[in-house]
Amino acid sequence: MGITVKHSGAVVLLVLAVSAGFSPVEATTSRYAISFDRQSQVTHETLTHPRNFGPILTSTGDGQGWFYYPASDRYIMWFYNGPFSTNHITEFDMSTFVASVDFSRTTSYDISMGWTTPAWINSSAPPMPSDMPTLDEERSLIAERSYASGDSIILEEATIEQNRRSKTTNYNPAWVFVSASGQNLMLFRWLEHETVPKRRANSGGGSSSPPFVLVGSGNSGQAPNGGVDAVTDNEATVSPLAIPQAVAKSPSSQISTLFSQPADVAHTAFARIDGWGVLSDYSMGPIMADDWVSGGSQSIKGFRWWGLFSTWTQSTPPSQRPVGFHIGIWSDNPVVDFPATLLWDTTVTYWTWAYSGQLSDAWGQAGVESVFEFTSLLSQGDWFHPSPVAGTKYWISISAVYSQTSSQPFNWMARQKQGTSSAVVVQQIGSTLPGQVGQWPPTVGDAFLTGSPVNFPPGVPWDMAYELISSGRTGGVAPDGDLNGDGVLDVKDISILMGLWVD
Repeated sequence: MGITVKHSGAVVLLVLAVSAGFSPVEATTSRYAISFDRQSQVTHETLTHPRNFGPILTSTGDGQGWFYYPASDRYIMWFYNGPFSTNHITEFDMSTFVASVDFSRTTSYDISMGWTTPAWINSSAPPMPSDMPTLDEERSLIAERSYASGDSIILEEATIEQNRRSKTTNYNPAWVFVSASGQNLMLFRWLEHETVPKRRANSGGGSSSPPFVLVGSGNSGQAPNGGVDAVTDNEATVSPLAIPQAVAKSPSSQISTLFSQPADVAHTAFARIDGWGVLSDYSMGPIMADDWVSGGSQSIKGFRWWGLFSTWTQSTPPSQRPVGFHIGIWSDNPVVDFPATLLWDTTVTYWTWAYSGQLSDAWGQAGVESVFEFTSLLSQGDWFHPSPVAGTKYWISISAVYSQTSSQPFNWMARQKQGTSSAVVVQQIGSTLPGQVGQWPPTVGDAFLTGSPVNFPPGVPWDMAYELISSGRTGGVAPDGDLNGDGVLDVKDISILMGLWVD
């Protein structure tokens, strides 16, 4: 099968590759390569790069070939993943190499993972463009997790290289895919994938999620013609994942806030939280940042944010929790609407959690990861003091700090856009030399170098779920320790404090 050529478009790259048949012992490596010129046309060249191991024949791969899907303006390469099964899941370990074809020009890209939903169990062929002529039809037949994106980034001879892990939630898809579109883009590498029984998946092992974790619209209805492919193994007695039964909660404590952008409670009765999780890892990167506008000189004395742990469905966090959370405040670059310089940071090792409900992702697929509310109050010497000039714009980054690699990594919760700008992925930081890549992780004084807004699907912006705690009344002066903002330090504040610190 060949390439169906399109005329133009923005960059969307869906990356995901997988093996044929069930192989619970050995993973399969599926390779992909594609490149685009400055007009977003697919190129068919042998390209080289100073960081390459050798010449790369682009627009190739181990799958069915590249096909253009006009509804979402992207190319997709499909890889067979074995018969559809509800007794198995698929685990992925994806590696990407992103570079410019022309070092003197800007590069755009967008990378995601994807697979077929239970609505497509056809093992003989994946869904072609004629099967998904509209976005609604795409959303019913494929699920996807965004991986990375960038718009008009100057890479020169630099590269963006990432390795991320993920897994399906509760079934083994018949097909998985890599999809790509871009401008002045060279992309290649591989994705390792393995089909495993649910029993193994639920035994405590697991995989990390990619940076832009968005589970697409898995259609949970009946398969076409009411049938399923034959499953040869005997795993029918495997129990489903345990989903906590609860009610979605508003913030657990009424603390006065300078800025409030909480998680969206979609369905209170069914304990569902609207949005999706985005990996934010301080040690390895990338990290997430979102903007806020200061109302004056009132100090920030604490933070509340919402997040999840990849693949984790219990009402208490996993035993392998972050040792802390790095929180940074960045100045604003109004020219490009991105963070500018890291002005202030702290790593909080004392934080509390509260169960908030189940993730109800952007396409309406509920009953997956559990969402938690996190809170941390700062000692007075650690408070952040913003500019006294009202209207000053800042960016906040919140990322997990782990002592070792986690099989259920922390993901900050994305929500429908509320602020002035969409959230941003911080992928590279600048050193003391302008335009030069600095050493990760970022520290005070480092500059934002490369990243991309959180848009998914393309053109749809997202924010992050968090609150800035002032511990006082807006517009007035409150005593230290006044946590409910009533202007009085009393037993009510002590009660809130006890509730925050009891794990």
